[in-house]
Amino acid sequence: MLRPNQINRRLLYYKLNRHPFYLSFDDGVKQTNLRKNDVLSCPLTIPPTKAEQEAIAEALSDADVFIESLEQLIAKKRQIKQGAMQELLTGKKRLPGFSGEWSIISMRKHASIKARIGWQALTTEEYLDSGTYYLVTGTDFIGGRVNWSTCHFVDEWRYKQDRNIQLKNGDVLLTKDGTIGKVGFVENLHIPATLNSGVFVIRPLDKAFVELFVFYILASKVFDEFLSKITAGSTITHLYQKDFVSFEFLAPELNEQTAIATILSDMDAEIAALEEKLTKTRSIKQGMMHNLLTGKIRLL
Repeated sequence: MLRPNQINRRLLYYKLNRHPFYLSFDDGVKQTNLRKNDVLSCPLTIPPTKAEQEAIAEALSDADVFIESLEQLIAKKRQIKQGAMQELLTGKKRLPGFSGEWSIISMRKHASIKARIGWQALTTEEYLDSGTYYLVTGTDFIGGRVNWSTCHFVDEWRYKQDRNIQLKNGDVLLTKDGTIGKVGFVENLHIPATLNSGVFVIRPLDKAFVELFVFYILASKVFDEFLSKITAGSTITHLYQKDFVSFEFLAPELNEQTAIATILSDMDAEIAALEEKLTKTRSIKQGMMHNLLTGKIRLL
């Protein structure tokens, strides 16, 4: 039996938090607690020297510190972006070189809003795992963009059934069923795509607005406040088009809309790059734990 002075405490922490360790407690009986005897009877292999134990614990601890620093940086960047949205999308802060009054953009007057109509009766049984025609649903919106890798597919006739919801790059999408008000933006579309029945596609009429600017408006507190008003005191799980078309907001001229949208998009790209780095770092740490805590790789 190990005594406390025979194992580095940080190494013991990582040993106990390595997921495969818990698998040895699975005796086929549903448990809601971890029994002391199970822990005491579980074999634990450790490096022979305290120096090697310390080196392993130090390497894993350094990885944890780096992961935590990335998490904090991402949280900070998100806060900065939220502040920028609040100022730039409401005109509280104007970009250099722009002036003039903002005008009202109305979803009723200035936007084309389309969705898959009910009589088309698309069912989940028609969702395909592969194909030539993407089917986009609200669950495919990741970080405000359509994640093509999670999309299902539909047959050609379903895609061609409604030209109004055949997607193109630059389309703004908005969920209208279930979790209402979730926003997506279409980019990097490389094969034909259409919508399920739970999503609106929003496009400008006569170039009335910049699509990416409206995407950020719909993702901001401006639209959140609108949704709160129309759903106040109800358990509404559907955003009706007759209600959505009443949404209005102030916007600058098109060049300023583009400049604002570009700034916010650059912030999103920076956050996405940091999130990808965080995911890779977490994966690397898991590999380190597997190799170092099992002795597959020795540090000393």
